[in-house]
Amino acid sequence: MSPKANSRREVTACYDHLGGKLGEALFKRLIALGWFDVHGERLTLEGVRGLSAWGVEIDRLYGSNRKPLNLCVERHSGQHFNHIGSHLGSLIRQWMDRNGWIVAADGGLYVTETGRRGLSEHGITWD
Repeated sequence: MSPKANSRREVTACYDHLGGKLGEALFKRLIALGWFDVHGERLTLEGVRGLSAWGVEIDRLYGSNRKPLNLCVERHSGQHFNHIGSHLGSLIRQWMDRNGWIVAADGGLYVTETGRRGLSEHGITWD
């Protein structure tokens, strides 16, 4: 059985990070937690601590030549999805991959049932 058959939601990839509805839901959750400063496009101290506690490899964020983070906007089918891009967006996607929360199949990315539960436990939901 394909992972798509076991998954309820398709995830949009935007370069090497997550876009679409899931990317936007994650972005909104980080703002609601006070972990992301939209105006400064930076993580707050609480965000560094919180994402580290979740298991995101934040220690890799600033030790790279890559831009640490930015607000990215995906335009798809007439809709706009704000989400976190650059290195942080990539690290969050890698965290989800490691946890088995998303899987690549049939040319797309899909959220697994384990992923739906894990994301929900972190307060991340989307429709």
